[in-house]
Amino acid sequence: MKDWEEKFAGAALDRQTDANEAADTLMAAPELSRLSDYLALSGSTTYFLERHAGRSVGVEVLNQYVEPDPERGDILHRRSRLYLDRPGNALLIADVEVFLDRLATDQRRSVLDGREGLGRLLDPHNRGHLRKRDIEVVWVAAPPLLCVADTRALARSFELLMEGETCARIREILNEASLARLG
Repeated sequence: MKDWEEKFAGAALDRQTDANEAADTLMAAPELSRLSDYLALSGSTTYFLERHAGRSVGVEVLNQYVEPDPERGDILHRRSRLYLDRPGNALLIADVEVFLDRLATDQRRSVLDGREGLGRLLDPHNRGHLRKRDIEVVWVAAPPLLCVADTRALARSFELLMEGETCARIREILNEASLARLG
């Protein structure tokens, strides 16, 4: 498996930018306010989406496999789509590496099951146990799985911290059109 930077490097349409610069650009454009709110988020994306939708978000696991790594332990690689009501109402696409050895046994089982968003599983009562540490934010070509007419989307890559320790590396891809489905 390729390393994190190579595996999750997006095909940038515009210039690469850091998270703060992308947030400044988005906040200057009122029509992009949902993306601005998303970029300001440091906790669970699942709970953020559900709060704005007023209902539960579904998860469709598109593929996943576990790969043993001699240095980091077992790693779950997953591509999934979070959606409202049906998969065609995609909110975001997520490419995830979960460091399974850093999770409790029951969390591990639930993550492998793939029925709920990672945020809901790792912080079930949304008590702020999860934090994001941004790696990069770039504009990429909107993937067909996002089911939007827009040609570009925002890709946010970050480490997910649970109790201060990295438990996952995640790349979420979404855009204003996908977030408009929140209502």
